[in-house]
Amino acid sequence: MSGTSAGSYAEVMTRGDPVPGDHEVLAYGDDDRPPRRASAYVVGLAAGCLALGFAVGSGLGDRSPERTETPSEVPVAAAGVSKLSVDVEDSRFWLRVFNWGREPLEATVTALPGWARLEAATPTDIAPGSWGVLGFSAPATCDAVPDNVRTARLRLRTVSGAVERTVALGESARALRDYQATVCAPPEPPSQQQLRGVWLVENGPGGLPVGALLVRFYSHGRFALDARGLLFSDPGMAGRYFLSGSRLRLVADGGRYCEAGDRFTWDVRLLPDGDLRIDHVSDNGGFCTTAPQMWVARRLLVDSRAGP
Repeated sequence: MSGTSAGSYAEVMTRGDPVPGDHEVLAYGDDDRPPRRASAYVVGLAAGCLALGFAVGSGLGDRSPERTETPSEVPVAAAGVSKLSVDVEDSRFWLRVFNWGREPLEATVTALPGWARLEAATPTDIAPGSWGVLGFSAPATCDAVPDNVRTARLRLRTVSGAVERTVALGESARALRDYQATVCAPPEPPSQQQLRGVWLVENGPGGLPVGALLVRFYSHGRFALDARGLLFSDPGMAGRYFLSGSRLRLVADGGRYCEAGDRFTWDVRLLPDGDLRIDHVSDNGGFCTTAPQMWVARRLLVDSRAGP
């Protein structure tokens, strides 16, 4: 696993041999359910809209929210809060806001009552009768549990001047709670029994093959890892694991991703919803190395087989 720089969102796992063509590369890499996770298409759409909104403002769709009254002092409606990316530690979110007024306005999220703080909120221009995408960053504060977010505080600027308004959210802000629970994971390491089974990595840095990377833990201390759909027949990496509290040490027997004897360490914690948070804590040597990063994996099945 040949790591990139610390500031990068992408991580590459490969042999240490620099000669091209001799080896394969595994690239390491958001709300009410269902579905459990946003699809790659939705994430891509959100990212594209947000990029536009951050720069020059963005209209999103042509469907206006159902309107039972038209208070002239609050000519906007809000949908829900969504996470921008599947990167676990990315604190960027976006809020869809509809302008049902008769003139264009500039909208900015200034606060989410119940959430500790916001950063980098970007003004977005919204045309009359259009949706806009308001971007902001909402870093988690792990020393306090936030309240459920049900409203958003907005600064609305028109040719007539600027006002501050609190608007009810039309959809859940579960994305914020899930982000808080993941980043501020409680100290609950899994037992070997709880670890056993097949896990799908659903969140991680940008280059991670989200939705494809599978990890299998057997009950007697062996593991397999693959992102090519061959976990059960020809995994890209296999070896032994040693669990002590939350520390999980993995030693490769070999495979396409690593060489025999390569080893690395994870810190693994169970999240309240049963997902597994994986923190890569060190490069322990060999040709397989990894930079510090965080994954979140969902259990697909409990493995009752003894394993190879």
